[in-house]
Amino acid sequence: MYESEHQTRENRIDPKLRVAGWKIVAYDNNKDLSQYDRCAIEEYPTSNGPADYALCVNGSIIAVVEAKKVSLGPQDVLLQAERYARGISGGPYNFDGLHVPFLYSTNGEVIWHHDVRHHLNRSRQISGFHTPDALIEMLYFDTNDSIGRFFDVPDNSLTRYYQQDACNAIGEAISDRKRTMLVAMATGTGKTYTMVNLIYRLMKAGAAIVVPDNVLFADQAGEVFKVLCEDCNLHTVLRLPDGTFTPYSPGTKTNVIFFTKGGMTEETWVYDCRTNIPKITKKDRPLTKEHFAEFEKCFGDNPDDFSGRDEKDSESDRWRRFHISELKERDYKIDSLKWLRDDSLESGEDLPLPDELEAAVAELNAILDLMGNGYAGKE
Repeated sequence: MYESEHQTRENRIDPKLRVAGWKIVAYDNNKDLSQYDRCAIEEYPTSNGPADYALCVNGSIIAVVEAKKVSLGPQDVLLQAERYARGISGGPYNFDGLHVPFLYSTNGEVIWHHDVRHHLNRSRQISGFHTPDALIEMLYFDTNDSIGRFFDVPDNSLTRYYQQDACNAIGEAISDRKRTMLVAMATGTGKTYTMVNLIYRLMKAGAAIVVPDNVLFADQAGEVFKVLCEDCNLHTVLRLPDGTFTPYSPGTKTNVIFFTKGGMTEETWVYDCRTNIPKITKKDRPLTKEHFAEFEKCFGDNPDDFSGRDEKDSESDRWRRFHISELKERDYKIDSLKWLRDDSLESGEDLPLPDELEAAVAELNAILDLMGNGYAGKE
């Protein structure tokens, strides 16, 4: 069925912007820009023609969105967003002639994003529009400062020169604005200590770490988290909803780990934002900030003070404290810290078929065979 660009905007793009926290408003020539905040201004005028949407926060245009009807691919039309960005006047930004820091292009189904502030940044596909708060945080985050701090952090004294070289190579890749890195190391060369050393340095530089369940559950993972609990305060784990990284990795169960270097872990708080939470989907159930509202309340305003935490802060019993002794009993397998009953498993409706389970077990065994004892070395 034919769908015009206007229909695509109204039925597909506008809802995605609203979900991200943007208010859709028409441009008003009689209204000063300072009166707009967290708005997606339609048909915003530029010297190169009207932009489909201009994203405005606190009276400042920080992004341009180029829209196309759903039957067209959006990647190549980022150039049109660039053209409108060059035609915006009166703003505080200028990145080689582009007067906004962020660009988007979309057909309502696929969204492309480009951070134009650095010449090495590349456009990439994203699952949804950034929220106003996320764009502001990105705008003021000093990437170069964080990269500099990464290289200032000394390596763990137990690491060998080639492990340190691997960590430095990752730092160089981050400096080059690369978003995906693969480190290949031979069995027995100490991948565990390389990873722990890398985590230390990234943490000191201000990075957050997102890990899939198998990293928290595999036998070798217990060794990693034992080291972290002995050398760091691993104070919080956020268990993310199923489908968080849809459509890129829809089946991956993921967690966010919060810890600080120095001291030992005495207790770990876990927030379960997954059990009995409907799976995140791209269209019908997108991930929103409301998913984490209660976690933010439970976490508290002071990341260095955990004394005020209380399990009763979660009305749905999703917030639970575990003493270090309980982690030891579970061989430091963090993802074994579960207490909520999974209704989907209780009903049996979402249980995998036997042949699917058999295939999954076979695949897991093959992966473990390939890994060998590479994580067991503690050189």
